[in-house]
Amino acid sequence: MNTQTYKKYKVTIESDSYLPVFETYAKFRFFLANTKDSISKPVVTKTKKNYTLLKSPHVNKKSREQYQTANFKNSFEFQTLNPKLTLQLVQEIHRKEKNRVSITITCTTSNSN
Repeated sequence: MNTQTYKKYKVTIESDSYLPVFETYAKFRFFLANTKDSISKPVVTKTKKNYTLLKSPHVNKKSREQYQTANFKNSFEFQTLNPKLTLQLVQEIHRKEKNRVSITITCTTSNSN
């Protein structure tokens, strides 16, 4: 009986802008398509926070400034038979994108017949 051990990874990419998140996911998808590894559909989420500041420190409550921050997150999973090659990819992407995105990876092992 021949069993192959797949390494299953869950990747989360975060940034305050959507474009770096999309570009980083595209790099993962392109690389994994060339190695014939399986990749799941991404789950993209956007969280917003609103902040309101008073312009005047005294009585004028009507003069307010409103600010908004957004955070984009892309989560997906993939399976691979070659974890060394995959880790090299992750290190290269992280080295190029470390100022633009935050990448979190968790690994679980699953056996497939």
